[in-house]
Amino acid sequence: MRDRRHAEVTGRARKCVAASCALAFLLCGAAPSRAKSDDLARGVRAYEQGDLERAEPALERASAHAETKIERARAFLTLGLVDAGRTRPKKARLRFERALALDPDVDLERDRVSPAIISLFDEVRRAILGELLVEASEAGARVYVDDEARGEAPLRLRLEKGVHVVRVVSADNERRFDATRVAIGERPMRLFAKLELRKTEPAPRPPWKQLRKKWATASSREHARVY
Repeated sequence: MRDRRHAEVTGRARKCVAASCALAFLLCGAAPSRAKSDDLARGVRAYEQGDLERAEPALERASAHAETKIERARAFLTLGLVDAGRTRPKKARLRFERALALDPDVDLERDRVSPAIISLFDEVRRAILGELLVEASEAGARVYVDDEARGEAPLRLRLEKGVHVVRVVSADNERRFDATRVAIGERPMRLFAKLELRKTEPAPRPPWKQLRKKWATASSREHARVY
């Protein structure tokens, strides 16, 4: 009886230890993700409070480790504001470029920054971004740029200057405009996508049918021989 009771106690203790270890593992896994989000919020809050020295390291960490492009873009944008506030215009320009490359739609809170910073940011945006208007023969068609869903046509986009691959697919996924390369430059571009039915590839013949065809061909040749 004593041995049985000892075994039950030992078993319960082992389960408690296992549960504690599992909980600790989950908490440790969640901590870095929370820390990344906290860095961005902490850095933005420090910037808004005017504490540029405290804002910069937190935003540096967020720009390197934030989970989404939008979060990283916001971190770089705020770093640019920090650099502008510390009279480092060249570094601010580089930060703005990184922000716009990650999220071309990122923008300043224009009523809260100086005209000089707005002018610098707009100059950077004009230098690295172009504009593309995508229209389609069907309303609600989905637009993909470089394999990333961007919205429904008609759609006006800001994109990095250079070549991008654009394709358009109908809402019911039956018709499409095949991928095409579009060069984005200084002037706004317009692309009209005429959607067409998808071309279906014929199903491959089963191997046994191919063999039967070969045997039939060989047999007909044997019968066609003249002796």
